[in-house]
Amino acid sequence: NFNPKAGYFLTDKIAVGVELNLASGKTEVTDMTVTPNVTNEGKTNSFGAGVFARYYFLDLGQRFKTYAEAGLGFGSQKWETNGTETRKDSNFGLGIDLGMNYFVTEKMAINFGLANVLGFNSGKSEFPGGGETKSSSVNGNFNVFNNFFDTPTFG
Repeated sequence: NFNPKAGYFLTDKIAVGVELNLASGKTEVTDMTVTPNVTNEGKTNSFGAGVFARYYFLDLGQRFKTYAEAGLGFGSQKWETNGTETRKDSNFGLGIDLGMNYFVTEKMAINFGLANVLGFNSGKSEFPGGGETKSSSVNGNFNVFNNFFDTPTFG
């Protein structure tokens, strides 16, 4: 998984940016209940991109700064089993998050994503032969202080 994210400060308190997500995975499952044993190989490839805006609202010393972030993104994923496409997914999402940055230099920071406060996701899965499923979800984590470190990320 490769997920670079970069932002640009418009002011001391407001930053905007972009992110990219590229991922690939492979699994092998051997069915030991049949003779000879059959191994199925699964592969996934995904791509995603998004934009975000951050508002820095609290400075904790010279280098630590907390922020609220609003983001918008989309993505797609392709699933294969034994070289045959089995599913295509596409999704769209909106989110509001809280986090903190430690500024190593004036222009470079280590990011700590602390909580996903509110999110909306909509997705569609398409299957060979014409079948498809659609889903939408809204997730809220309004008791942030109780669950502050449930979803930490580092980058």
